Parts: sequence; C-alpha cells; structure tokens
Amino acid sequence: MTDLLRPFRGPLTASPVEPVARFVPATVYAAAIVFASSIPGEQIAFQLDDRVAHFVEYFVLGLLLSFAAAGVRGGTGRLASVAILAFVAVFALADEYHQSFVPQRDPSIRDWVFDMLGTSAAVFGARRLAAPKEAV
Repeated sequence: MTDLLRPFRGPLTASPVEPVARFVPATVYAAAIVFASSIPGEQIAFQLDDRVAHFVEYFVLGLLLSFAAAGVRGGTGRLASVAILAFVAVFALADEYHQSFVPQRDPSIRDWVFDMLGTSAAVFGARRLAAPKEAV
C-alpha cells in the first residue's frame, strides 16, 4: 500500500518536466468533463443517478489534481488542498453554467454540491492516506 501512495507524497524524479507532466491527466480529464457536459440530454445513452455521477466524476478529478499538486513543492499541504477545492468550485460552477446552453440540460446547485463533495472526499482522502505515519 505504501508504494501505491508514493505518487501522492511528492515528486518521483528530479526532472524539471515532472511537475508539468503531472497536470496532463487532470487537464485531459477536465476537458472530458466539459465535452460530456456538451452532450444534449436526449443523446445521453445511460441513466445513472445524477448525484452519484457527479460525485464520482469529480472524485476522479480531485484525485488527479491531488496527484498533480504532489509534484509541486508544498503541494501536499493544506494550502494545496484549499487551492484545489477553490479551483474545482469555480470550474464546476462554470460547467453548470455551460450546461444552461445545452439542449435538455440545465444547471443545478445540487449537482455543484455533489461535485464539491466528490472533490473534497478525494482531496482529503488522498491527503490523509499519503501523509507519512508517525513512528509509534
């Protein structure tokens, strides 16, 4: 389990490219969220509970952003967690607003709340699990 959480504990290499490269998965995933939000309601093939879908979708984004932040100096601290949550709060609001222009889709504060719950669970869960354990 320790090796699995290693990427959330800080940089893996001394490469100056690593901090930038760590943000690529989160950026691609955020673009996929925007793309999925552009799909008209009648074209959505499956019907998953909307609250679950939003929670899971943003949980993954929170994990990817936590992974990205861990590659930056100080990226595993409280400030990084707050920055991730602030970014996602604005991103999720923009995404909900964007949906107001898509046929058969509508913005929802409830969806935004589940977006934030998913992100919070991921960010604080990753931070808690990746924290070095104190020697007893």
